[in-house]
Amino acid sequence: MRVCKQAEGVWIEEFERRVDPHKREYFWLTGQFNNFTPNDSDTDEWLLAHNYISIVPLRVENTDAETIQSVSFLNS
Repeated sequence: MRVCKQAEGVWIEEFERRVDPHKREYFWLTGQFNNFTPNDSDTDEWLLAHNYISIVPLRVENTDAETIQSVSFLNS
């Protein structure tokens, strides 16, 4: 088990049409990950390929703080 970073890359997304037991159609997301850093041994992709458990701490912040500051007069 190792703590690591996410590999850099993109998903090539594909959608597979399926039908559930009640005859309702749905789509299953599939595809392949195009790894831009396949030889970096400190990434989740490399560790998983070498039979490790990977732990990737994440933080997500999508707020554009600069725009908030530039339009803050609207909150007055």
